[in-house]
Amino acid sequence: MAFDEGGIYYAFQGDEDQQDLRPREQTIADFKAFITKFYPANQQQTFIYRDKLMKNQLSLEVDLVHVREFNQELGDGLENKPAEYLPLFERAAKEVLQEDHQLTSEGEEQAFEDVQVLLLSSQPFGPQGMRSITSARVSQLVQISGIVTSASKQKHKASYLTVQCKECRATQVVPCKPGLGGALLPRRCETVDPVTTKGCAPNSWVVLGERSRYVDQQTLKLQERPEDIPTGELPRTLLMVVDRQLVGRVTPGS
Repeated sequence: MAFDEGGIYYAFQGDEDQQDLRPREQTIADFKAFITKFYPANQQQTFIYRDKLMKNQLSLEVDLVHVREFNQELGDGLENKPAEYLPLFERAAKEVLQEDHQLTSEGEEQAFEDVQVLLLSSQPFGPQGMRSITSARVSQLVQISGIVTSASKQKHKASYLTVQCKECRATQVVPCKPGLGGALLPRRCETVDPVTTKGCAPNSWVVLGERSRYVDQQTLKLQERPEDIPTGELPRTLLMVVDRQLVGRVTPGS
């Protein structure tokens, strides 16, 4: 295992509180209700997020303030555990599309791409600057301002890898971690020969590139604003990774 690849490694210690784990299906149902039923107080019966999703089926911009107004628990989950709640939010958005457009004009079932949920907040929350970010905010959602000083070229990153066993030709889909994370291939193939009752050799997987799924990805460097830098100190920077619909939206100097 290469610990110098920049990944985060974690071992369960047995003392984590399991009471705050929310059922996945209930969370998805609540997100679907938010998309289809929420409307601002000054816009009665105008379901803004449902209308946005119908117009743009690839991305959905959501104000975190609105999520908190609709369901405080969902808003807290997106802020404190975005890696768990955001994929459920995107799955809910895709299911809303599928339920509203079940069949095409020819009567065939319509296929949709994954929907990317883009979170923003009309009210500030969390740390007020880079220097206020502490270890307590690791893996949480933050909102900070800065200047983009550099942007890498767009590249493709695998989101799902299709792997095939070299011995039995069985295939399996392996999800890739978002951001700079990679994929962890299974060590053994689970197929068992019915005649010899023996399994395949370990590490027998090969990646099928043409059957894998990819997304666009870009790396940005964010530098704190001049007014946030204490006198006599150098500006601090953050390395950010954006993908899918966020790629190419900002340029250095933004």
